[in-house]
Amino acid sequence: MKKSFPANSPTKMIAVAVFSSLLTYLSIPSLASDIPPVPGTTTNKSNNDDIALATTETFAIGMIGFVGHISPGESAYRNILKEPDAQSRFYAIFKSSDSTNAAKLYSACGLKTLSSLKFKEVERDLRTSKEQVSTMKADVMRKEAVSEIMKGIDRFGC
Repeated sequence: MKKSFPANSPTKMIAVAVFSSLLTYLSIPSLASDIPPVPGTTTNKSNNDDIALATTETFAIGMIGFVGHISPGESAYRNILKEPDAQSRFYAIFKSSDSTNAAKLYSACGLKTLSSLKFKEVERDLRTSKEQVSTMKADVMRKEAVSEIMKGIDRFGC
């Protein structure tokens, strides 16, 4: 005999929330980044991280969303930050005309964190920007001025 719950019962709502959280967790690409590649295939993780960062549309540092996860952009940023050529990669992403505003802000974070001399150039360019960028803090998404976010990065880091 199949048991059913009333439409708005607490049990059903909890079950839906758990299922949704699990589905979200399993679908986050950054959580699968440590899974080894299939034998016989090749991957270029560095290039993948550069592309992921350069094309990210949302600037988000820290845990975001209902289940609290790291954004794909921040995951790529963190992966690049660990590499010995991080400074040149962040600078190249910043200088690329194809990079999004979010990518340029992540690049500024990387250069600031690495105490790069290139940070001042990046900081000057972004402080005078009239552009907007999508940001996410916790589960709130909004548009913010690139220049205002850059001021925060300069004063407090990332």
